[in-house]
Amino acid sequence: MKSRLTSVRFLRLARAAMLITLGLFLWSCDSIPSSPRSATPTEADFVSRALRGSAAVELHHKAKLLGDGQIMLTLRALCPTGFSVIEGPLTVMQGPLFQEIFGEGFFTTTCDGRWHLQRVRVFAPEGFQRGPARASASLMVEKAETGEFLQGDDNGALKIR
Repeated sequence: MKSRLTSVRFLRLARAAMLITLGLFLWSCDSIPSSPRSATPTEADFVSRALRGSAAVELHHKAKLLGDGQIMLTLRALCPTGFSVIEGPLTVMQGPLFQEIFGEGFFTTTCDGRWHLQRVRVFAPEGFQRGPARASASLMVEKAETGEFLQGDDNGALKIR
């Protein structure tokens, strides 16, 4: 009987501790919405909260080899409304140790808080070949009124076809 009373007390204490922890957590929040959101979400609602107010770029992992040895690569980019693109460089390296052939391209995007697909032509004086490569892209944006600067980057393996 004594062990049963001890386990009941333990469960009550554990529940009380959990409620106190939850109360402290809610108290530390800046604000709690008092009304539900609109039933019809806007397109911006579908953008991850982690990406709102930031710049981001994502490379596709395949590129198309063009007749002149250059490649066409697709990426998607995102930047917040009110910002302007300063620079969007894209570099591709191919060959032994990925340092034999080097190419570069540039892109821009609309800053409206949504993802936009961009096709970028990458030029290499020696010309690319079918096979593996490495790509790196950056998106640098600025809000002129405040001087705020944001940057997003992506890099990884690329298959040239």
